[in-house]
Amino acid sequence: MTRALSEVSRLGALSEAAVALAGVGIESARQDAEWLLASVLGLERFALYLDPGRALSPGETGRYRTLVARRTARVPLQYLLGFEEFHGLRLAVTPDVLIPRPETEGLVEWALATLRDQPAAIIADIGTGCGAIACALARGLPELRVLAVERSLPALAVASLNVRNLGLSRRVTLLAGDLLEVFGPRGLDLVIANPPYIPSAVVAALPPEVSGFEPRQAL
Repeated sequence: MTRALSEVSRLGALSEAAVALAGVGIESARQDAEWLLASVLGLERFALYLDPGRALSPGETGRYRTLVARRTARVPLQYLLGFEEFHGLRLAVTPDVLIPRPETEGLVEWALATLRDQPAAIIADIGTGCGAIACALARGLPELRVLAVERSLPALAVASLNVRNLGLSRRVTLLAGDLLEVFGPRGLDLVIANPPYIPSAVVAALPPEVSGFEPRQAL
């Protein structure tokens, strides 16, 4: 950036950040700049434009500059914000978990339709990660019980946070393990999973946000 952010208004800071982000090939540069500044100021994105001429304080300047620099280094926006929206839910995410993809919402919709006549079913979500699928299904079917399995303990901690934050602890049970080995003879009405599917040989060719920052074992 050509000037210290402390010398510019919110609008000026956004513009300079957007230029910096676009300069490293980030297509959503303006949107990302808005998300980051909204995070620093504790505002919704639209509120940035209610008082666009207001100057940033020195503390806001420092925090914003740090976030913009990390985003120009291609750290995923969701990791910087600490959350991602998925199927109407705001889920905590950290570098310990794969960021939920919009495409996975289609899997949730399929499961909801499949279970429409079994609203009190018991299902398993294998490789739950941050708990996105498990939480979305439990929220969509209030009588459903979900057994969410994850072998990564750091990822399981993130899933636990999301389950608690969404008030689903009584219906989503988190289990540490791999695939179906933790269930034994227990009966299940449905098993759902979004397992790793990207060949290791092509990971390096993926966008830097994916290849450089998301957990390799989850890709």
